[in-house]
Amino acid sequence: MDPTVWLDLAAAALAAEDPAEADEMVASTLTAVTRADLAVHVQLSNTDPKWMTRTAVGDSLPDRPETWPDAPMIRRHPLNAFYAATGETRVTALRDVERLGWRMDDEGRQLVRRLGLPPEQVSMVVGDDPSAFDGWVLLASDPFTEAELDELERVRLLLTGLAKHCRLLRQALAVAQGGPVLTPRERVILCLIAQGRTVEGIAARLAISPRTVHKHQEHLYRKLGAADRLSAVLSAQRFGLLPSL
Repeated sequence: MDPTVWLDLAAAALAAEDPAEADEMVASTLTAVTRADLAVHVQLSNTDPKWMTRTAVGDSLPDRPETWPDAPMIRRHPLNAFYAATGETRVTALRDVERLGWRMDDEGRQLVRRLGLPPEQVSMVVGDDPSAFDGWVLLASDPFTEAELDELERVRLLLTGLAKHCRLLRQALAVAQGGPVLTPRERVILCLIAQGRTVEGIAARLAISPRTVHKHQEHLYRKLGAADRLSAVLSAQRFGLLPSL
């Protein structure tokens, strides 16, 4: 495969001012250079089991995104279960993990048929947090060749770097738009607040005292210009610190 394809992708993605545009460039390249009919960038959260983001490009897109698999179903997917159980990061085909015993449940198989999704799947991890999947899932009508899997593994570190660039760009854009800079602990507590967790529940989850949670909450309210939990969540959504629901 012509290596200039990946160099051109890197140059274009790094020059993009919108991280969503860069994601679409990666997806378009993945579908162009492999047999994939569909490329989906999936990101899960290590604090909110129901949160996910998804960017998809391809000829096999289901008509209604609301009918696509949700975060709990993605977490049960054999590829995600395989990565979570083994800590593996290599490009992996669904057929290979199914041979090892990780199989799709009945609900997943029915959803694939109902949406008319291609049956062959390959996953590529591009995140740096093993506790929350961040990667590309490629779907195709015909099995991926070993040569294609090897090529994807060779460029995985490049795509991992582009994914990190996009994450940092999103954070920079939020700050540039007037968004506050939160500490890692404040970000975790903000996510838990958005889930509706109580102070006591957050304290138990993070193994800290309720008093410490209250202190972090006060700092969050001040930084977000909020008076209560709801206004804090809404403010965070406006700044791009939380997904808009």
